[in-house]
Amino acid sequence: MLLRLKTLILLLSLLFVLFSSCNKELPVIKSQESIKDLILDSIYYYAKEVYFWNEEIPNYNIFSPRKKYGQISPDLFAYKTELYDITQLKIDKITNLPYEFSLNGIPKFSYIEERSSKFKYSSMLSNVIENNNIITAELNNIPYLKFNNFHSLENVQSIFDNFFLAISLKRPKTLIIDLRENSGGYIETVEYLANLIISSNNNNKVMFSEEFNKTLIEGKAKILRNQVYLDEEGKFKIINGRLATLDDVDYTEKNNTYYFSKKGFLESIEQIYFITSPKTASASEMLINVLSPYINIKIYGGKTYGKPIGTFPIKIKDYSLFISSFVIKNANGYYNYFNGFTPNIYCNYRSEVNEELNDDCLNCIFSNLGINIESKNIKILSRRSNQITMDIDSHKEAVKGNFKIKPLNKIIYEKEN
Repeated sequence: MLLRLKTLILLLSLLFVLFSSCNKELPVIKSQESIKDLILDSIYYYAKEVYFWNEEIPNYNIFSPRKKYGQISPDLFAYKTELYDITQLKIDKITNLPYEFSLNGIPKFSYIEERSSKFKYSSMLSNVIENNNIITAELNNIPYLKFNNFHSLENVQSIFDNFFLAISLKRPKTLIIDLRENSGGYIETVEYLANLIISSNNNNKVMFSEEFNKTLIEGKAKILRNQVYLDEEGKFKIINGRLATLDDVDYTEKNNTYYFSKKGFLESIEQIYFITSPKTASASEMLINVLSPYINIKIYGGKTYGKPIGTFPIKIKDYSLFISSFVIKNANGYYNYFNGFTPNIYCNYRSEVNEELNDDCLNCIFSNLGINIESKNIKILSRRSNQITMDIDSHKEAVKGNFKIKPLNKIIYEKEN
């Protein structure tokens, strides 16, 4: 019965948001209106309350989504065009360009896609086949870790655990992490890796926090009553005899702050050399940012992409809207790397990392550490290269799935989706 009730609510959610809202800006519904008109309206109204820079969005009559985009075809292109225009409203004072500016007419962070039948709140839509390339090595007893994606933790945890257990016995002070091909992935994998690296002296200290817009923080985004709450495992919850919705979530920074909890036995790392490129984005940049208040960080290679932004999925009919909704801050409150992290030393990050690990960026790091390049000693600990299916599109912003319900709302029980 509960599953049928949930299905009914999901089917009616689009109509509810458009016909039952008390928002005075809502247009008068006419019999000749199309589903396309209603979806164009929904994109506008969700952005007006959920978008991180929502204060820049004009009122409905000025923006006029039906008039501007109603004649564009196909429909998905109309929705993407509307979203692009919304995301170009907030200007970065450093660059004098929109925060989500791009040359190809696609927002830098936000996007809308047709919805998958296997959709879960903890993941993005696309099932992407990615090369899962991971190299662990020791270079003159300096541990080296290279991986191309922050895959789901279950796919990489054993490799990380074995690597950090092996190097912990030698108590290294320096670590090299090669992220030049790493465009992001799962936040939980970032957290796990950070907890393997950090020392236990930093237990219970802030790792990162998430800041939402004022509308969400103050609980005024009532449009989210139309989005059923699903946890990371795809379960929905019952609150006070009804289905929990995203309006029941606590969006305050206090309750979206996460702390270090040491994993493994490595306690000795004092400095990390990160190798980066313009491909280094999202979760990769997050790892750099969350560790920088606690460990001496040096960046070699190229400037990173610049994605301190996160999102969560909003269902609209047969589509899912992922609109920039929060920034990810480190313990010092820093998140303003929209234009990427600038390396301490630029080096040729395009050079091939071969079997001998003979690479321009690595050679620059060795030189800085006073290691003779000609006499470097390389020990490959493990190399893994295969293809796995990812439940997220790692080239887009990090997706939040670990929502916390407001404390005054009592959860009675949970049910499998």
